[in-house]
Amino acid sequence: MLPDLDARKIAQRLADGEAAVATWRYDRWTIDPESNVQTTTPSYLAWVLRPDGEFRRVELGPAAAIEDAIEAWRRALGAPTRGIRTRSSRAWIRARSFASFSSIR
Repeated sequence: MLPDLDARKIAQRLADGEAAVATWRYDRWTIDPESNVQTTTPSYLAWVLRPDGEFRRVELGPAAAIEDAIEAWRRALGAPTRGIRTRSSRAWIRARSFASFSSIR
């Protein structure tokens, strides 16, 4: 069973200069105001929680660019890249969505 956590409890555990970061892959919808045509772009965003309790949504951009960067990084490390778009990159990002903590400036 997962512990009962909320943003306030998480923020209290963060040191100065740290943040809790969760990422999310989603389909971003846009509607052209002239043609009224809707398009969907797979994208990523991050939720950032700072020690003072400030909570922000940060758009990271289209998923293709992020997944390309992850694939290049994995290739540079000599890690397998087969199926990266459908499995590895999403799993890599989801694994860090649960409870990632990283330093920020």
